[in-house]
Amino acid sequence: MRSPTRFAVASLSLALLAACGPSETDAPGDQMAPGQAGPIPEGAELPTDHPPVSQLPADHPTIQGDGAAPPQSTAAADARSGTVLEVLQSAGYTYARMDFDGEELWVAGPVSPLEEGDEVTVSGLMGMTDFYARSLDRTFEAILFANTFSR
Repeated sequence: MRSPTRFAVASLSLALLAACGPSETDAPGDQMAPGQAGPIPEGAELPTDHPPVSQLPADHPTIQGDGAAPPQSTAAADARSGTVLEVLQSAGYTYARMDFDGEELWVAGPVSPLEEGDEVTVSGLMGMTDFYARSLDRTFEAILFANTFSR
């Protein structure tokens, strides 16, 4: 004799599995990529005071041309040159304490064969305060993250 509890659990499991599957009305092209907005659902309406969907908000910065990013110059505006004072290699990154005209800062970037005394240009910079580097078990009061180290 079958247990009524087992039968109920099995039936419920099958019902849930069927409900979680693709809908018969979903066409393959209806699936949106993550982060992609779809069309306004049928029957939905925007508030009457909503700006036209094809326009940017009034306070949005002007976009040049076709909206593509402007080409980057070879000398990035965020590039800085300095002298390497100390180098740490850890977890696929190079950490370099550098002197930029009397200002000492740590810079982290891609693995690079830097040595103390090297004159280096770092570019693609972004700063952060109180950064904890787990692989070094160390907190940097201030650090710059660089896309490149170049000599």
